[in-house]
Amino acid sequence: MSLVKMQKVLLLGHKSEKEQLLRTLQEAGILHLSSLNEEELAKEIPDLVPGEAIPGKELESLVSDLNGSINYLSIYAKPASLMEGIIPSKLEFSQEESNEIIESYDASETISKCNKMLKEREALNTKENSLNAHIGLLSNWTGLDVDLEDVRSTKRVAIMPTTIHTKLTREELEVEFSSSPVDMEIVHAETGKVNCILAYAKDDEIESRDFLKGFDSETVDLTGLKGTPKRIIDDAHKEFLSVYKRKQDLADDSKELEAERKKLLLLYDHYNSLMETKQAERFSLDTKNAFALTGWIRRTDKKKLNSIADSFESVSLSEAEPDKGEDPPVELINSRAFRPFETVTELYSMPRHFELDPTPLLAIWFALFFALCLTDAGYGLILAAIALIMMPRVQGNKRILWLLFTAGVTTILVGALTGSWFGDLADYTNVPALLKFRHAVQLFDPMESPIVFFRLALGLGVIHVFFGLGIRIYQDIKHRAYLDAFADQFLWLVWWIGVIMLLFSTDQVVKLALSNRVLLPAWMARPGMIATGVASVLIMLLAGRKEETFIMKGLMGVMRLTVLGGIFSFLGDFLSYLRLMALGMTTGGIAMAINAICLKALPIPKFLGVLIWIPMTLMLGVFINVLGGYVHTLRLQYVEFFQKFYTGGGEPFRPFAKNFKNTLVKQVPQTGGD
Repeated sequence: MSLVKMQKVLLLGHKSEKEQLLRTLQEAGILHLSSLNEEELAKEIPDLVPGEAIPGKELESLVSDLNGSINYLSIYAKPASLMEGIIPSKLEFSQEESNEIIESYDASETISKCNKMLKEREALNTKENSLNAHIGLLSNWTGLDVDLEDVRSTKRVAIMPTTIHTKLTREELEVEFSSSPVDMEIVHAETGKVNCILAYAKDDEIESRDFLKGFDSETVDLTGLKGTPKRIIDDAHKEFLSVYKRKQDLADDSKELEAERKKLLLLYDHYNSLMETKQAERFSLDTKNAFALTGWIRRTDKKKLNSIADSFESVSLSEAEPDKGEDPPVELINSRAFRPFETVTELYSMPRHFELDPTPLLAIWFALFFALCLTDAGYGLILAAIALIMMPRVQGNKRILWLLFTAGVTTILVGALTGSWFGDLADYTNVPALLKFRHAVQLFDPMESPIVFFRLALGLGVIHVFFGLGIRIYQDIKHRAYLDAFADQFLWLVWWIGVIMLLFSTDQVVKLALSNRVLLPAWMARPGMIATGVASVLIMLLAGRKEETFIMKGLMGVMRLTVLGGIFSFLGDFLSYLRLMALGMTTGGIAMAINAICLKALPIPKFLGVLIWIPMTLMLGVFINVLGGYVHTLRLQYVEFFQKFYTGGGEPFRPFAKNFKNTLVKQVPQTGGD
């Protein structure tokens, strides 16, 4: 539940060794670089100026060219498998292969080929779009057996290819035009639209235009086209074939460069890493001959950083004090059991350096609430199996898979206790042993006893919120904020415990369906009422303690008791946990519906029903419900739980290190010396 201890350090050295030091630090991956306080350090070293962070133009251009070539060749790369599509894997190279490619492979020829093919591909796409446009434009003009070059106005006659949008029939339109100064030759007619050639004498232009204003028409621009529409379309189709064939040839040529693409990926990672080294220089302050660099390390890495500094002739390392208002970066450290749940904390926000790491505090709750959202042992089994299958295929951090595996195992347990194994699938198997096992471990059936699920969800919600208040009390006491712990947290615990004592010692608990009977002795009602009353008065008196006027103190006290994080806010929090019941019962309902449709309702053989059941269960049952359960479980942690004690806002510890996105270079194992 603790955070990694951090130490701020200062590195000073001769400017000639700065670039090599940055490369060594990048290889080590232990220093979180931070910007130097220029004003403070300038007092000690007056000539310091910010270091340049401009990579060489050649390096920047090379990285850009490599990226462009990779993107082009990726279009024609072998399609990834379903598993690789979900979790992309990095290309693996041995250290020897990596060194050979970086030192001896000339990428310029491949980049040149890719650029040439890319330009040709873009030109072919442009040509294809142009042909499509011509075909689309002329598709309704094929009945015009005239060279389009001849369809143009003369000195005395205006000729216009036109599309008229009208509800009139062809015959009705011809009648309209017969009594006008405009001649019309219909080329193509369909419902609501007519393509035609309009012609009128220019001497009658005013009268003709006035007549045409009565129609919804648009002139079609056919300038620049040669030949009849039919011939142009036929020629376009022939060109299409030619373009298609050339694109296929380009695709074949590009696929032959697959081996080169893999080398380009390695080179991109390598040179991009070098560029990041150059960009890291922005964190330094320089004089004409010296530089200063600062950052944060784990205290356990101090010895390693000392060793790096000692390997340089001019570099010295010293501990540094944080600047005023500067917080150290944060890295979580948890036991193996809790480590998968760090993803939940990181997704919200990292804790500040003085806060508790909430990861171990939320772990059990997250797994339990997720399981209650699914409440199906079969779905939990599939989820756990998928997580295990994907483990060997994932390189690097596997925490999210371990999180899903843990959630899957918990779901199996909760599903068994609620008697749900792919819904009511056991009822369709007619296997007595399965039915006997299901009933032996089942505690209750949510579909038959929803009120039990209601009480369980609400009860867990109350305990969860109380747990959050308890954590905040601990934090306030730790930071010696005793009045805050008493007024803002403890009094609310007293208030709600008093309400619980009052409810559960009277028949109100039965009327509210919180229990089938009164659970506490009647004499506890009076202490409960007193506790709630006293807590109410104290909350109103103390909640506005930071306000300046008595009126504002009183007003804030009433508001804090009721709406501003008060009674109604707590009620809203408690009721939010009913989503556990809603989602859990929805999962069971969907599973039962899938079973009924595939194994009972459809008039097909049972084996075909099973074939339909499998994808429906995976897609509708597992995928949708797992996604819904994950999102709603996160919400309960972030909105209802975290707001009681957790602020967050810490800066994650991100050491300056090589970040190869596409490739993985396997290091040669070190052998012991004599």
